[in-house]
Amino acid sequence: MAVDTKADDWFIAAHVLRIRTESGAASISFKIGSRIANIAALLGCSGAISGSGVSDTDFQLDSQLVRNFSGPWSLKDIKGHRGDVTQNVSFLPNALSGVALNKNGSVFFNFEIPNPDPMTFTIRGQWVIKAVLNLSTTFVI
Repeated sequence: MAVDTKADDWFIAAHVLRIRTESGAASISFKIGSRIANIAALLGCSGAISGSGVSDTDFQLDSQLVRNFSGPWSLKDIKGHRGDVTQNVSFLPNALSGVALNKNGSVFFNFEIPNPDPMTFTIRGQWVIKAVLNLSTTFVI
C-alpha cells in the first residue's frame, strides 16, 4: 500500500455531505480505491455551494468507476485540483457527479454516481485527500 503507486482502475463511492449554512460553503467526501495500487482514501471537495433542498447527507450509493483523462495516477497526484461536484443538475439529472481539473483546465478525472435524491446543488472548490485508508476494510472486494 503506497500513496505514490499509479493506477488507472480507480473506483469511487459517495460518503458524506456537510453544509455550513452560515458561510455558504459545503464539504463532500468520497471513498476512493484502486485494486492495482491496493489502497483507498477519503477524498474531499470543499467550496462554495449553490442549490436547493440541500441538507447534510450520509450517502448509501453504489461505487462507480472513475474516468481518468491524464493516464494512471496516484493519490499523491491529487494536489488541490480545482473542480466541482453536482447533484441533479439539468445536464445530468438523477446523478451525483464530480470533476477535477488540471491547472491548464483540462480534465484530470470525473465520475457519475446514479442518485435519485431530489436535492439539487453545485459545490465549486478544491479536491484534497483527507485520509489514506486500507482498501480491504474500506471496500468489499
